[in-house]
Amino acid sequence: MKLIALDLSCHRCGVSIFDENEIVIERFSITPDNALPNFLKIKFIVDTLCSKFKEVDDCIVEDIFLAIYPGCASNVGGFALLARLSGAVINEWLNIHDKIPVLFKATEARKLAGIKGNCQKAEVQCFIARRFNLATEEQLDTFESMIEAENAQLIEGEFTKATWKKHMQQISTYIEGEIELGEDESDSLLLGISWFRAKEQGRV
Repeated sequence: MKLIALDLSCHRCGVSIFDENEIVIERFSITPDNALPNFLKIKFIVDTLCSKFKEVDDCIVEDIFLAIYPGCASNVGGFALLARLSGAVINEWLNIHDKIPVLFKATEARKLAGIKGNCQKAEVQCFIARRFNLATEEQLDTFESMIEAENAQLIEGEFTKATWKKHMQQISTYIEGEIELGEDESDSLLLGISWFRAKEQGRV
């Protein structure tokens, strides 16, 4: 048995493949040329995944989180594009396998994996780096200290939540530069963990 876990985005998709013992066989990102029209980005991603789908038996995809943010009506376009990508990927999966893929929202996957549902990307990267030994203890201590400092300053009211989120994104980018683990790959790895925990509970 092999499982493929997908964190979908037309900017950069995270892909992880696990064996039946929850060991990561492969992890990578799919990054379409930013100059391509959106539908050709979708085609590029689907074409890349097609050969991988033939090598695996099960699939989990991060579901779309339809949150509403004040003043962010432009997100509707992003949701629509992600929905088209998700539909195209799932259709390709169903063309190859007679099995419906599992869809978990990020919050659900995080809770199943054993971390906070509302944690930030940098926190997910630290969790994954520790779980799969992708960073040294010294590196992890540095990353976690940076995150703790930002959280403390937010609690103390030293800056707004928007500024805090910006700083956390900067930490995420820093982590990727240090250990070559982007938020897309870390999300796909976490999805894989959640699938195995759900399987233990008889949910998949």
